[in-house]
Amino acid sequence: MSWQRRLQEIALAGGAIAFGSCSMPGDDGGVHVPCGNANPDPCICNRPETDPQAKIECDQKMACEAQGGTWEPFPAPAATDAGAGGTNCQLPQDGGVPDAR
Repeated sequence: MSWQRRLQEIALAGGAIAFGSCSMPGDDGGVHVPCGNANPDPCICNRPETDPQAKIECDQKMACEAQGGTWEPFPAPAATDAGAGGTNCQLPQDGGVPDAR
């Protein structure tokens, strides 16, 4: 067995243990996993209803996706504007608008 395969097996076993320890019994007797607190998506787990900043970000995400873009939770800093952050919305390069140059 290669060390890579062994490492994969250890990680999978640890994931199963972590999953089991984070799950909670549900009302129906089944096991339910709580809503993902590590997931940066502002639109899940009733975040827009409980957090005003999440509501703003969720609205931005939905508007971006409606334009065919991909919303990134952790934008890269803008390369052309020192000190300014990048945008969360990555629109497709071929947006159908001709270059005005």
